[in-house]
Amino acid sequence: MSRKICDKCGEINNGSAKYCLSCNASLNGAAISEDVTSTTLKSKSTWSDRIHSGEDVTYGTWIMILIGLGIPVINIIVIIGLAIQQDNETLSNFGKASLTLTGIGLILAVSIGLLR
Repeated sequence: MSRKICDKCGEINNGSAKYCLSCNASLNGAAISEDVTSTTLKSKSTWSDRIHSGEDVTYGTWIMILIGLGIPVINIIVIIGLAIQQDNETLSNFGKASLTLTGIGLILAVSIGLLR
């Protein structure tokens, strides 16, 4: 499994990471190593760390996001938070798509309400 080594702080990151877990520096052009074992990586113990790691989104993270989306008012905060975060492209795209569909739904609801 490939790993990227941060040029700024030396942190060992997942090969698909775009930003360093330790210092948030861009990993574009970072050295890639194939011989670093996963046991040498720092553990990602919090939900926030997993979201901002640039790695694939785990099953547990999706469950937490879906629970947040099921709570009125909190769901808007979750969607906006996902849309503006830049560390995980999958979650960012999900947030942007959700905001887009919510906006279209609001526009349609107002339009239909005004026509009646």
